[in-house]
Amino acid sequence: MDSMRALLLIIALIVLLCGCTEDRPVGPKGAQHFSLETDPQLSPDGDHIYYASHDSFLTSNSGIYRASVSMPIRIKLVSGVGLSSPTVSPDDHTLAYLDSGKIKWIDLLSLSTGTFPSLSEWKSIVFVDTAVLIASREDFLEMITLSPPAAGGLGVGFDPDDLGDSTYLFSIHPEPELRAILSENYWNGEKDTFLIGAFSGSLGPIRSPSKHPSNNHVVFSIHNGTNFDIYSARGDTLTLLGTSNRPGVEIVSDGLVLFTGQTGLLYNTTVYGGTPQPWLHIEDSD
Repeated sequence: MDSMRALLLIIALIVLLCGCTEDRPVGPKGAQHFSLETDPQLSPDGDHIYYASHDSFLTSNSGIYRASVSMPIRIKLVSGVGLSSPTVSPDDHTLAYLDSGKIKWIDLLSLSTGTFPSLSEWKSIVFVDTAVLIASREDFLEMITLSPPAAGGLGVGFDPDDLGDSTYLFSIHPEPELRAILSENYWNGEKDTFLIGAFSGSLGPIRSPSKHPSNNHVVFSIHNGTNFDIYSARGDTLTLLGTSNRPGVEIVSDGLVLFTGQTGLLYNTTVYGGTPQPWLHIEDSD
């Protein structure tokens, strides 16, 4: 344990010295170096976080990563620039993601890959069954079957997220000053309402709603014109958790929340608030 604490202290110092704050190193042409970590998504078993990372200097470091929730160790699964919205199938076998808006996937056991045959571009995707995704395109939701490939419209909604048991969470913007977060079971169409409330009409729609099965909070982001405000809600209580230039936010354990912080790295806080801190992680030694 002492060696692990020492390692984490060294990592923290490296983070502070190597560009993980706003005081970033400058490249040969005066451009600042940055690492951008986005779209955190909890695995179905709750053990791992999947997210997209972009490195402005070493693009070979860019791609989709998996990190342990309990230990700060990460491994890159897919390389590439322009990747987003990673999601894992309920059987933990398939990783799907967006590549410049196109749906692609990789079998994590055989490492075989695939691409959904469509000219459409999507904003976000989430698995709800072994080969079934819910995808959002602007304010419209679709059900995507990977094998055999098929797509069908579901209706208006933003940014679906997995709730387990073939159920997904999404948001709607039914009126200029009304926002809501709903769930729907894709098998039987059963719906439930987790949040409904009045917000200023100048704000954008609710984005990236997330709920963990072990508590009654939902988290989400909403665009305020310059940034995304990150909120936690429970009943009538709304708590501002932080701000971000990216909409992605996820509850990853009983009270832990991850979102892209102001430095571009993933930050963590709790559903009850508190000062967000960098979520540190190191490369897998393998």
